[in-house]
Amino acid sequence: MARPGWKIRLKAWRTHAQLRKEGELTGRALARLEAMSLIELAAAAQNPSHSQDARSAARKLLEQKGGTLDLADVAVPGFVKPQPVEKLRRKFFGLFREIRKWTGVFSILFFVVLIGLAGVSEELKIPALEEARDAGIISSDEFFNRGEKLSESQIADAKAQGMGHVLETWESNTELEAVLIERARRADLPAAKRQALWENIGLNIGVGVWMATIASWFTFSILRTQPGRILLLRKFNNKTLGKAMANVITTELRPFGHVLTLEDKHIKAQTFFGIRGVISPNPVYAVVSLPWLPFRLLLRQFNRTKWGPAWVGSARNFRCLAKRLRERMSLNLEVSWKAKREAFIVRTSDQWWQEVIALMMHSSDVIVVDLSEVTSGTQWELERIDRLQEWRRAVFTAHEEREDRARDVLAEYDWGEPDLYLYDKLGDMHDQKAFRMAMLTAMERRVNAGSGASKTGLVSSEGA
Repeated sequence: MARPGWKIRLKAWRTHAQLRKEGELTGRALARLEAMSLIELAAAAQNPSHSQDARSAARKLLEQKGGTLDLADVAVPGFVKPQPVEKLRRKFFGLFREIRKWTGVFSILFFVVLIGLAGVSEELKIPALEEARDAGIISSDEFFNRGEKLSESQIADAKAQGMGHVLETWESNTELEAVLIERARRADLPAAKRQALWENIGLNIGVGVWMATIASWFTFSILRTQPGRILLLRKFNNKTLGKAMANVITTELRPFGHVLTLEDKHIKAQTFFGIRGVISPNPVYAVVSLPWLPFRLLLRQFNRTKWGPAWVGSARNFRCLAKRLRERMSLNLEVSWKAKREAFIVRTSDQWWQEVIALMMHSSDVIVVDLSEVTSGTQWELERIDRLQEWRRAVFTAHEEREDRARDVLAEYDWGEPDLYLYDKLGDMHDQKAFRMAMLTAMERRVNAGSGASKTGLVSSEGA
């Protein structure tokens, strides 16, 4: 019998008011539990927002009815379709990746060129006006007062002379210089012609090329159809490891698609009101981000995993996070516009981090586990990977200086001596080719095994 789809299981993750209070359960709370389905009981037994007594009662009732906790496991279906390793390699490192990379580079490059063209055009205005003054086309007073705003009479004169096109949207903000430059151009003076040429190059050719690169970047980045979903498990709050891992994310993991990880002190989500959260280093996003801020703030009140840093501190946040993992274009934008550490970074409360990791573990195409430093949190993650046999689609990494300890940790599990991929202090892989092949192989195993389970959104541990 097919298991219920992921959306049905996700709906079971709700916090019930009767189950929040610590202490002996009331009659209403017990009645609430009795009315639950097996999936709802499994979710209630794991919901960190419920009291310990309520979770214990839900777990006991679930066992009595023959259910198990994994009934409430949520695996959000991914985007990668079943295909062999070679096709996956071309998908992630072929032509489309090169187009995404270079159109992004050129969009920034041409933006800088546009600024340069605008600067040259601006610098050529003075020689043009000086030549016009010397030719008697403009007066010395007009030349020295060129920075003043136009009066109403001057605005009327400009319109009467057919110069309305040089006026600003707010006409009173137009400077006298704009009218003087137009006079010099109409006199067909050489310096004015040079200034007009550079301005036209910037406006017509430069802007056209820039917009073409932006359109290409948008098409191949934002509309990317089959991004992978990579879960990164690592030691938190280690500055040295955090810097190296940021480069691993950017260089090694991001080409595969959406990298999911929890926030720590050194790999952070953008702060909602921080300058980098408002104005992106990517000029494409920067143009629209500031006007969009008030709307983001309003929409944020309804979904704290969207329109800003993803945050999970309740069952509602948990459901919203799971749904967001299916928003392909939104996540494409999320991981494309940032300058570095291109990951979808999730913040959680202390109570919810394990459930969030479990959700992302079930939902990811590949699990990357960094064993540079193993703490109690990492140990919990490894034990869950072992219990669910998820090591079959896991790729293990470690800092080069901590190889021995990482291999000791792997030896504690009966996983058939999986490979360990080392990186240096800069985050560069020792054997990049082997690491990428391991990622592709793990992804192939997941997506091909999951093709028959995609309708339910949950791949069994045997098939993982």
